[in-house]
Amino acid sequence: DADRAALAEAAALASDALWVLYDGVDPRDGSRRPEAAAVQALAAGCSPGVRAVVHPLHPFNLGPDAQPTYDLLEVAAAAALQAPPKAPPAFVARALPPETTTELALADLARAMSDPLAVFEQRLQLYWPPPATPPPSREPLLLDGLARWAVGEDLFARRLANQSPPVASQAVRAAGLLPHGVAGDVVLAEVGPEVDQLAHAVEEAVALAQPLQPPADLDLVVDGVRLSGRVEGLCAPGRLRRQSGKVRAKHLAALWVEHLALSVRGDFGGTSLLVGRREDRSGRPAWFILGAVADPEPLLLEVLQAWRRARCAPVPLLAAPTRKWVQA
Repeated sequence: DADRAALAEAAALASDALWVLYDGVDPRDGSRRPEAAAVQALAAGCSPGVRAVVHPLHPFNLGPDAQPTYDLLEVAAAAALQAPPKAPPAFVARALPPETTTELALADLARAMSDPLAVFEQRLQLYWPPPATPPPSREPLLLDGLARWAVGEDLFARRLANQSPPVASQAVRAAGLLPHGVAGDVVLAEVGPEVDQLAHAVEEAVALAQPLQPPADLDLVVDGVRLSGRVEGLCAPGRLRRQSGKVRAKHLAALWVEHLALSVRGDFGGTSLLVGRREDRSGRPAWFILGAVADPEPLLLEVLQAWRRARCAPVPLLAAPTRKWVQA
């Protein structure tokens, strides 16, 4: 109705003649297409002063064995298929100018060892927003990996706050992180023992790391670049980090960079300990220990140079396969 009204209004405004153009031929096979209902109604109302002019399409043929086509896109695709192959263009034709920044966060420096492509994308200001997903239409009965991790993270944080397992489980259920009814009980029965094992391992590590120290601000200069960040978990032996999730290569890379920075700063016990879960399916606790480094400044300078290279061009470094290669 809206199209018909717009077409009638255009016809009413016409003075000498009204030209109506529409696709009357199918571009794929050249067959005739009927007019739209609005065009048919306009032609019936203006008859006999209507004159229809058909402009035929000209078929294309790229060879004796080719089928004729009226579609320009198909012609272009066929021509490209018969043309000599071309190498795809490079993602980066040449390296970007050297990085000139003089201030760098410690977390960004660690990212050069775990995800150098993200460092390059950050300089290009490329950000990939997560895909928009509609909210679920009903309460889930089964939790995916991310939702299970959120339950374990919340339980782990409450256990570190000296909450008993029953109190922590009740608080997680009240927070809406669990499915209702028996399905939530099943999730607690699976995640709860893993969190309890990890909490006991952390308690043992804390007992060895006494006395714990408050968080400290890290501020040092390496090769003209000021590194800054806030470091938590300092203790008499060095540093203690704890997490509820699996310890992956990116976590170890961040631990190594922070370990070097603390060693360069001085006033550091020399040992870094990370307590988390194994990367396999067992979910058992795992300890990762870094010892004292005799000369940490050249190693930290290598990390800084790797960050500079990652800011200029893509670096084909994947953290997980690199870790497997080193272990092999």
